[in-house]
Amino acid sequence: MSASLTFCGVSSAASLEETFNQASQAYSGGDFTKAGQLFTKAGDMMYKSNQGQAIAIYGNASVAYIQGKNYAEAVELYHKGTAIN
Repeated sequence: MSASLTFCGVSSAASLEETFNQASQAYSGGDFTKAGQLFTKAGDMMYKSNQGQAIAIYGNASVAYIQGKNYAEAVELYHKGTAIN
């Protein structure tokens, strides 16, 4: 999972970047449920300005949920990501 992300075109970029960084820290610390929740929140924040990046962030959330063995959330996000476009 890559923690690099460009936040261009987002009015609340600082908040988005902070949420993404918190999610990355939670993931690195092994708190996969929190990471999944925060990545999902970051994806939702990104959705209006850049759907492609939102899909990538939802992918990060799915990976976090899989690591935490929360497969239902991972599948839900997979469907959310594939429904975009």
